Amino acid sequence: MPGDVRVFPGLSAQVKISAGSADDVLVVPITAVEGGAETGVVWRVTPDGERTEQPVRLGLSDGTQVEVVEGVAEGDQVLQFVPGAPGEAGAEGCVQSPDGAMMCGTLTE
Repeated sequence: MPGDVRVFPGLSAQVKISAGSADDVLVVPITAVEGGAETGVVWRVTPDGERTEQPVRLGLSDGTQVEVVEGVAEGDQVLQFVPGAPGEAGAEGCVQSPDGAMMCGTLTE
């Protein structure tokens, strides 16, 4: 803050704190990842249409997208979880995770 600016009790201010930044990284929607802050799992769609569980290592997140450090490559397709999407195990666009959660929805690249 400049030295000539006076601050008074009760004044409001907006402060932005950067927790990190990254350029030219691979990101996926956070709704495509099951897991925690550093590791997770995505459901990758193979070229022949099979859906496979793929462990990933995660980086920075902005709350909407998360950086994938390793586990998938640019151009890989992953399923994105769509809350409330109808589906059953084996249905087009749906897989059931080991904990019983249904992953249904759109493919994202």
